[in-house]
Amino acid sequence: MDKVDYVVDSASTFPRHYSGEVIVTLDDGRTLSHRVAVNRGNPDRPLSNAEIEAKYDENCALTLSGGESRRIRDLVLGLELIAGAAEVEEVLSHE
Repeated sequence: MDKVDYVVDSASTFPRHYSGEVIVTLDDGRTLSHRVAVNRGNPDRPLSNAEIEAKYDENCALTLSGGESRRIRDLVLGLELIAGAAEVEEVLSHE
């Protein structure tokens, strides 16, 4: 922690974007930096459907089995076909 510092980004467009920059000074004195002006997932930089599904899968893998994850994903992607709340409850409470 002694090697980490932060400053408020005066160029930030928050709350419209969650911008940020990382600057790393190496032991040999070189400085490397990377700035993201518009965060991924923002309407100005949307995620593709494949990226959204990959993010969903990665998050679900922390607590759900693959089968549970797929059941919930399929439910959400097919919400317009659901007859009522009881069907949603059944899928979400299935073990």
